[in-house]
Amino acid sequence: MFLHGYGESLLSWRLVLDRFPRHYRVVAVDLPGFGLADKPDTTYDVAFYRGWLSELLGRETRGPVVVVGHSMGGQLAAQLALDHPARVVAAILLDPAGLGINALLTDTSGLASPATAWVATAIAFVLPVHDTAWLAETGERVAYSPANDTLATQAARRVLSAFDFGALGDQLGRLRQPVLLLWGRHDPTIPLALGDSMARALPCRRYLVLPTLHRPQQTLPDTVAAAMLAFLRAPGCDSLP
Repeated sequence: MFLHGYGESLLSWRLVLDRFPRHYRVVAVDLPGFGLADKPDTTYDVAFYRGWLSELLGRETRGPVVVVGHSMGGQLAAQLALDHPARVVAAILLDPAGLGINALLTDTSGLASPATAWVATAIAFVLPVHDTAWLAETGERVAYSPANDTLATQAARRVLSAFDFGALGDQLGRLRQPVLLLWGRHDPTIPLALGDSMARALPCRRYLVLPTLHRPQQTLPDTVAAAMLAFLRAPGCDSLP
């Protein structure tokens, strides 16, 4: 199960999924508020997404599940593993939130309008750290451009105001499943120091630091897909310091 990050959609996994063998059953979703998913008038806090994902897990999956998440989706993937240890057998986290993010990216209080707030945040999250040239088809570009959609703009702002990007806190020590933790060495959004802290807190993890920024699945898809597939074949733990 693949969970995208803030301001993105399931299309953010396209380059990696193109490299996956066909025998894997993949569920990739647009989280509520993003992409082509519903954008209800609600509070987009961690509890809302936990409930939505728990329902999705029961409806769309059977048997053991490996959950994969990036950024905000990585935080939610870890939370799903904590909430459903009997169903989620491993997790793959790419530059996940959960211990916080760059505070400058969430301060939209001085901006004139929701649209301006969304665009400013999108610039911080998206434009410096990846190229959208891989979104070849016009329809994908439209789906990927929520600034064109008033509901998406409102939902994205509500996420920033309600979602606690540091909510994992001391819960990480209870995450007993094997975790593959991938981090961009030069990530400006969720700095590598937080990756180091998360790696120390996880009881069973493999930790790989990559020469990139916040979206390794888009900038280094071959490397990321190879690391994921190796982990799926033989989940396990590094020797912890």
